[in-house]
Amino acid sequence: MGSTRVTVCLPAHRRNEVEAAIADALAPFEAMQGHPDERDIWDSWTIRGGSDGWGFWIRPGAEDDPWLLHDAPRYDGEPLPSRQGRCAGGPVGLLNLTGARDHAVGLADDMCDLWEQLSARYVPPRPLETFGEVSVLTLFDDIAAQRRGYELQPIVKQFLAVHPWDQLDTVLGYRDDLTRLFASGRDEILATAALLAGQRSDLLTLDGWWVQRDGRATHGSCDTHESCTHRADMPTHPGDLVPILAALPDDVIVVGVQCHT
Repeated sequence: MGSTRVTVCLPAHRRNEVEAAIADALAPFEAMQGHPDERDIWDSWTIRGGSDGWGFWIRPGAEDDPWLLHDAPRYDGEPLPSRQGRCAGGPVGLLNLTGARDHAVGLADDMCDLWEQLSARYVPPRPLETFGEVSVLTLFDDIAAQRRGYELQPIVKQFLAVHPWDQLDTVLGYRDDLTRLFASGRDEILATAALLAGQRSDLLTLDGWWVQRDGRATHGSCDTHESCTHRADMPTHPGDLVPILAALPDDVIVVGVQCHT
């Protein structure tokens, strides 16, 4: 069992009943309801994105708009306030749809700058794999020992103090040797950050298509992919949701949902 993120599109006329609208949109994909495998996706869901930075950036000047959506409380009732300038969703016209991508690319650019600065001050780090052997019998301990040795090198230590592994993983999908990462060049690194920022979730369209990040699309009214009568109109995941969301009318609601799968 795991979780998946999906950006759900909702019609403007349901803005006073967003949770009910989400439930209706997700219903054709609920697990253990006798649906075919293609639609057997989730068993619980919650609005999420503002508190963990995964959701949307707010258009400047709209920060206090009452139609913005924010995260539901945690399972134990603990509130989950949105980060500054972020939200879980709302009408398209209130959102800065490129904000997440711009932020990720900015962080990646800062990483490149810092690595260049540190490289001018410190000797190059030894490769990660030179810090001990890895045995199948003690795999996890050996990997942890390798990483500890690698991280003690001055250039690596200084870099991770500013951009820790978790941030590298979020922005660039990377937790490996930093020398190899930055050897790929600034252009490739920024392109990777932009691509990952645009691929962060599945998409549930207004007309009932659940489009997964791997490109598979399933319509909520059809039993199987083979028998789907909508296949001629099947959308594909564009790799970047921004153009699709930006083409929606300003009053259409988009919201980040985390599904337990």
